[in-house]
Amino acid sequence: IVEQEPERLAEIKGISERRAMEIGAQMEEKKEMREAMIYLQKYGITNTLAMKIYQTYKEEVYHILEENPYRLAEDIDGIGFRRADELAARIGIHTDSDFRIRSGILYTLQLAAADGNTCLPKEQLEEKAAQLLGLSVEYVSIQIPNLAMERKLVIKQVQEEAFVYASVFYYAELSCARMLTDLNVSLAPEGGFLPSEEEKLLHDIEKLARGLGIELEALQLGAVLECVRNGIMILTGGPGTGKTTVARLIGQLYRAIGILSQGQLVEVDRSGLVAGYVGQTALKTQEVLQSALGGVLFLDEAYALAPASPTDYGREAIEVLLKGMEDHRKDLVVIAAGYPDPMEDFLHSNPGLASRFPKTLVFADYTPPQLLAIFQGLCRKNGYTLPPETEAAAAARFQALYDSRDAHFGNARTARNTFEDAVARQADRVAALEAPSREDLMALLPQDLAGA
Repeated sequence: IVEQEPERLAEIKGISERRAMEIGAQMEEKKEMREAMIYLQKYGITNTLAMKIYQTYKEEVYHILEENPYRLAEDIDGIGFRRADELAARIGIHTDSDFRIRSGILYTLQLAAADGNTCLPKEQLEEKAAQLLGLSVEYVSIQIPNLAMERKLVIKQVQEEAFVYASVFYYAELSCARMLTDLNVSLAPEGGFLPSEEEKLLHDIEKLARGLGIELEALQLGAVLECVRNGIMILTGGPGTGKTTVARLIGQLYRAIGILSQGQLVEVDRSGLVAGYVGQTALKTQEVLQSALGGVLFLDEAYALAPASPTDYGREAIEVLLKGMEDHRKDLVVIAAGYPDPMEDFLHSNPGLASRFPKTLVFADYTPPQLLAIFQGLCRKNGYTLPPETEAAAAARFQALYDSRDAHFGNARTARNTFEDAVARQADRVAALEAPSREDLMALLPQDLAGA
């Protein structure tokens, strides 16, 4: 009665005609589900998966399985290509079926994704899919454009090679790229620099540095290149390690290659941003930002802005800077510099700082051989000669200074100060000679070095 004449249930006291029909519909659905599960079990499908399949397709389940069982691999969690392929073989689907080939192509891309590849070169995809399916490559190559027309694949041409993405991976990658761009706006060209472009850029950096009379260390050259990739960055290191030199060169470089409109360097510390009265700090900081537009804003000893107390005006300056960096990110490079440990405190003083300054480069103290090389370069540039015994004395001097260094160690400034002090001492020594020769006038001796 329940299956054949459910309306008669209304004859039972307490069951309305409407409720009787609802019960009948539920019984009919359960009957269909039982029949579908019995049908699916014939092909080795477990009760759990059979329930999932029926709940997904309902009465369409028979039609879908007989026409295209590979839909299960796309629609049902727990049924991949291989299980759908086994099911298709039992049902009698031909191995060269279009549905099978298309499903095999998508499965090949899934396997590639499991290895960390969001796409494959088209030829490689054809070969791998053909091997999986046990068919010739021609069968696969015909179906790739069809899947692209169905928006299941995306084909991208890179130079002379075509790459194929499953649509889900392509748009996921695109979304990630957009989010990364939002987090870290790069001043590099869209898509980044190709290796050939990066090589040319390195050449341009070195050429520009020579034009400015600057000889870059490898770390400084790398810092300039990183700042081209990332418009906002942190430079940490002691005094005289080249932070300001790098910042100045970045401004000149950006102007030369057209990234910045002017390329000027505006160098400022806490005193140039923070005022002594409420409301004045914001105005002062905005004026500095305006003066730096089109160029590089270099925040020296930026950690001094980190608020020592909730009422410190440095907090206000940081907030104005963050807004200005966001508003003018296409025509402003901001570089913050300072000692390593205090700069960590600076980055954690405001939640927005860490995300807006994505790159930190540490400028290590110059080693004694590097300090000696700077000293020798200054001597050559100014026409002074260094006898071997003077070089040995200078090397010992720089080693002693390096070994006793503290947080205020001057690095390149130490080498320059040593040179200038040696020249002054040499002038006093030569003045006492009765008839100094040209060699006497240009030679720096060990006694000309302080502490020698």
